[in-house]
Amino acid sequence: MTKNLLLAIFWIVAMQVHAQENFTIRINEQEIDVALDSTYPVEIEGKTFYITVMQKDTLVYETDYFSFKYLKDNNVSEIEVEEGINQAMLMNAEGSGFFVQTYTMFNPKFMEEMMLHELTKESLSYGYQMEKEHYTRQLISGEEINILRATLTYRGEENIYEVTTIGEKDEGILIVSVIMNNQWDMKGKKAVSLMWNTLSYRDDRHRNPEVNGFDSAFYKNLSSTELPDDILIVVDGVPTKDGLNIDPARIESISILKDESATEIYGERGKNGVILIELKKE
Repeated sequence: MTKNLLLAIFWIVAMQVHAQENFTIRINEQEIDVALDSTYPVEIEGKTFYITVMQKDTLVYETDYFSFKYLKDNNVSEIEVEEGINQAMLMNAEGSGFFVQTYTMFNPKFMEEMMLHELTKESLSYGYQMEKEHYTRQLISGEEINILRATLTYRGEENIYEVTTIGEKDEGILIVSVIMNNQWDMKGKKAVSLMWNTLSYRDDRHRNPEVNGFDSAFYKNLSSTELPDDILIVVDGVPTKDGLNIDPARIESISILKDESATEIYGERGKNGVILIELKKE
């Protein structure tokens, strides 16, 4: 795109944009707020070009723990449920949608039944009948998860709840989807299906690549640091004092345990932290 065309876009947009100017075009050091789905005619060397600012039909919601796609007509709301628990939720007016809760202080692994009970107890007391089943699904990030599915029926209505968790150590996520009377709520069903089909979990290796998986720069810095004598170093499951003198070419991965996750495995010896080194298999 030529410099003249860029400048023409800038000035045409500046003259014609009006309400809902939620986006910005920057050209060199100048910025202008613009509206979505607005078309601006631009004359360049006797030819007319039409410039439109558009949003993709499908957007990506992303955190350090997970990501999923959703339709641009929907909104994802975020709240802090309490300390260590955050929630991203997408629900429509009919009550269909989903939410994903992130836990950073404990593993929500055993919360499926409790969450399902809280979500369905009013419907059950009203007279709905419930059937439960489990099925497996593979996420696009590779994890195979077990999903608890409950179907509630009452006088021709059918509401579907699905609950699952993914966790490790003292953290994880809980996913809940709801389709209310799925015979007619196609928008809600589409939103839920898109979430499940695009959900990706990011485990600890993705959030902390410098300590999970082998990073040579991290190992070099670790090796050159004077570590306290009471930090436990474990190589291939064996405690050792010489773990940081290993040839880096032999190392497959390095990880670090601390706090309760260290003492649960290594007892009193791990109270000040544990460095785990795994060697490549020869």
